[in-house]
Amino acid sequence: MVEHTLLSMYKGGIFDHIGYGFSRYSTDRKWLVPHFEKMLYDNALLAIAYTECYACTKNELYKNIAEKIFTYVLRDLTSSDGAFYSSEDADSEGMEGKYYVWSYKELFKQFNKNKVEILCNYLGVTKEGNFEGANIINLIHTDLETVNQPEIKKAVEEIRSKLYDERLKRIRPFKDTKVLISWNGMMIAALAIGGRVLHRRDYIVAAKKAAGFILGSMTDQKNRLLNGYKNGINSAVGYLDDYAYIIFGFIELYRSTFDTSYLNKALEFNQTLIDNFWDNQQSGFFFYGNDQENLIIRPKEHYDGATPSGNSIAAMNLLQLYEYTGDHNFKVRAEKLINAFGADINSQPTGHIHFLTAFLTNNQNKSQVIFTGRDKNELLKIRQKLDSNFLPFTTCLVYDGNEAAVETNPHLKDYIPEDRVTAYVCENFTCQQPTHNIDAVFTGLQ
Repeated sequence: MVEHTLLSMYKGGIFDHIGYGFSRYSTDRKWLVPHFEKMLYDNALLAIAYTECYACTKNELYKNIAEKIFTYVLRDLTSSDGAFYSSEDADSEGMEGKYYVWSYKELFKQFNKNKVEILCNYLGVTKEGNFEGANIINLIHTDLETVNQPEIKKAVEEIRSKLYDERLKRIRPFKDTKVLISWNGMMIAALAIGGRVLHRRDYIVAAKKAAGFILGSMTDQKNRLLNGYKNGINSAVGYLDDYAYIIFGFIELYRSTFDTSYLNKALEFNQTLIDNFWDNQQSGFFFYGNDQENLIIRPKEHYDGATPSGNSIAAMNLLQLYEYTGDHNFKVRAEKLINAFGADINSQPTGHIHFLTAFLTNNQNKSQVIFTGRDKNELLKIRQKLDSNFLPFTTCLVYDGNEAAVETNPHLKDYIPEDRVTAYVCENFTCQQPTHNIDAVFTGLQ
């Protein structure tokens, strides 16, 4: 079902087959006609979905789609400072979709007969059009194996490239250049995951640059997060979603780099979140902090809407921090957080999917694998092999004796790196005998 949905979305017009990236939603069940607005958060979450689907299936198509999403974001939604803009509008010149659609007459003028036949046979083009007399390029009725045949694939790419260049001559929809921390946190996480799984160092570099912008330009003198940024001006002190998603981003950056500074920042922001947003009476995080505006009520958002709720992201963050630090207090708080909304989760489970993911994560037998050694090249190879696999219930650490890692996770002091790489495989923090048979470890993790 997951693959069917992801494949159908990609083949539809909700995906921009000319300039890449996903639109906000489809207005029909075939995913053909989108609301043409493109949102940063949609593309971040979908990039994660396609990347993880590739990790599960090793189907190169999903890797290709994820890379196209990242191409769009890094090209069109990224500032010179490395931060990510919020969105692009649906309309230009007063008409929704005008920037994205093509009349048959336009296409006939642009291409020879053979290319027009390819447009009609493979890219969903008709003389009548499929959207108000014009055409949304799509692959709904196209066999992807056929379109990937070398000769056809080359022709399709030539068509795409030419249409992209022609489209740049049009008046582009308005771009909202506001930088929001919560949405940036999502994209930082997406790029960190994408860089790790797809072995794209440039994605991790982009994630690190965005993280640097957040730390340098979107925190105040008390090191609290500031919600938004535009034209050098910051908006209000951050809300729950801002903290939850930036912590998520920093945890994923740590997982992709094993740079403890990112884990330390995640821990620091997590403590600020607890200090200012936690409900000490009934548990759960309020939407705004105790040092912000004093409204009649302090709401707690727990339903998943267009994005997972801040509370559900915070729950998963706490479980991840527990796995990477061994601090049991994080697990206890995560359980309190999940239980605080237990009645709502039980009554409306489809509105709390990310909470259910956190619940599953907390109640699943989990493995911890620590690879130690002094040979950094061998450790790098192991990391790359680890990164290629989808292991949602396995926490992997690579330790070369770095003292900063011990400060974050004191348990690492018990492991002394040797010349040969040694693996320690544990389940729920109970460890087996160390082994040098790394291949056997990977086999056991599958």
